[in-house]
Amino acid sequence: MRYPDMIAIFAPNSTNRLEYLIHHAISVTWGNTYRLFDKQESFLQEVAEAKINYSDQPMEGALWIPPAGLLAETGLRPLHPGIIWHNGTPHCFPTGVQGADLDWDPLSACFYFLSRYEEYLPHTADRHGRYQAAESTAAQNGFLQMAVVDRWLAELADRLHEKFPAFSPAPRQTVFTPTYDIDQFFAYREKPVLRNSAAALRQLLNRDWKGFRNRWQVRTGRQPDPYDTFAQLRHLHKTEGLHPHYFVLFAPHSRHDKGLRPDNPTFRSRLKTLAEEGTIGLHGAYDTAFAQPEQLKTEAEALSQCIGHPVTSHRAHYLRMRLPESARYLTAAGITDDYSMGYSNAAGFRAGTCSPFYFFDLERNEATNLRIHPLLFMENAFFGCTDRSEPSLWQQVQPLLDECIRFHGEIVTLFHNPSFGPMPGHDLPVPELYSKIIHYIKMSCR
Repeated sequence: MRYPDMIAIFAPNSTNRLEYLIHHAISVTWGNTYRLFDKQESFLQEVAEAKINYSDQPMEGALWIPPAGLLAETGLRPLHPGIIWHNGTPHCFPTGVQGADLDWDPLSACFYFLSRYEEYLPHTADRHGRYQAAESTAAQNGFLQMAVVDRWLAELADRLHEKFPAFSPAPRQTVFTPTYDIDQFFAYREKPVLRNSAAALRQLLNRDWKGFRNRWQVRTGRQPDPYDTFAQLRHLHKTEGLHPHYFVLFAPHSRHDKGLRPDNPTFRSRLKTLAEEGTIGLHGAYDTAFAQPEQLKTEAEALSQCIGHPVTSHRAHYLRMRLPESARYLTAAGITDDYSMGYSNAAGFRAGTCSPFYFFDLERNEATNLRIHPLLFMENAFFGCTDRSEPSLWQQVQPLLDECIRFHGEIVTLFHNPSFGPMPGHDLPVPELYSKIIHYIKMSCR
C-alpha cells in the first residue's frame, strides 16, 4: 500500500501505552496520520512520508529510536527516568545505544509525564491530600517551567524532518483560555441571615470595624458587593474579544465550600446570564472529585439544569484530585474536559505540556476520553513570593507565556472573581498583571 502523507511506525510489540503515545504525538500534536506495524517486512515495503523504527535493531530508511522499555510494561514500579541535559533541555530515559538516531527514548519520556506516572507512586501529600509540586521530578530537577513534552515532540519532529524533508507537522495556533473559579459569588449579599449575623458578630468581637462597615453597607444596599466583579470582567472580555470559562461551585455549604445555596434565585439568575457570555463549568466541591462520585454527578446534573444545557467541563475545588479515581468519577458524571492539572502553589507545567491531552489510566492500562487542559498558573501560586509587585510577577509569568506561544499550546490562566475587586483577600496586583498578560498574548500571536 502507498500512503505518502502518512507516518509509518515499526514496533514489534504494540501495547496500549505505545498506541496512546503515538496517537498523542502524531495525531493530536502534529496533526498527521500514521500506521503502526509489528511486521518488519510490511514496514519496509510501506511507502510513507516518514518512518520511525521503535525497536532494538537498526533498520534502513527509518529514524531509529531504541525503546527504554516503559511502553512495553503494564504495571507500576518505582521508577527514576534518568535525566541528561542537552542544549538547555532535559532528556529522560537515556538508552545509550550506539548508532541510534536518538540516544534516549522520547516516547517513554512523554508517556511518563502525560500519564502522571509519578503521582501513582508513594509520595507525601499536602494537608488537603494533594500531590505537591515539590514531589515532582520536574520541580526537583529545575524544569517545572518548561513544557518538556512539547519540546521533546518538537525535537522529534525536527529529527524526522532532517531525515525525511517532505515531512512537517500541521500548523497550529496558540489558544488563550481565560478561566475563573467562582468559589463565592458574593462576599455578603444573599448569604443566610444566621451566617451573616454570626460573621458580623465575629468582626465586632475582633474589632474589625472596616469589615463590619463594609458588610453593613452592602447589606443595606449602599455599596456593591466587593466580590461582584462580573460587570468589570464582562467589559474586559468584550473589549479584548475573549471567551471566558467560569467554573462555578454549586454545592451545599460546608467547611471548605462556602458558596451560595444552589437553590438561591439570585444566584441562579446570575448564572444564566454568565452562561450567555461564556462557558460554564462545574467547580466540583472539596470532596466530590476526590471521594464522592455520586455527589459529583448530582452537582453536574443540578448545574446543567440551572443553565439549561449540559455541563461537560470541570475543575476541582482546591485543585483537589486523586489519580486515577478522580478521572473515573468525572467520566461517570458526564464530564469530558477537566482543567485541574496544575499546582495551587507553583506555576508551570505539571504534566510537562501546554497542550491538551487525553488521560491514560495506568491502573487499568487504557486510554480514556477525558481530555485534560493543563493549568499554567493560578494567582495563588504567587502568594509565597517575597516581591509581589507587578514587574516582579511579570518576570515569572512572561517565560511561561513564551513557552506556550513557542509551541502553540493552550494558555489556561486561573483567577478568582474577588481578585478584581476592592477586597481580594491578598495584595497581588491582579488587574494590572492580567491586563499585561492579555495584551502580551495578543501581540505575540498576531
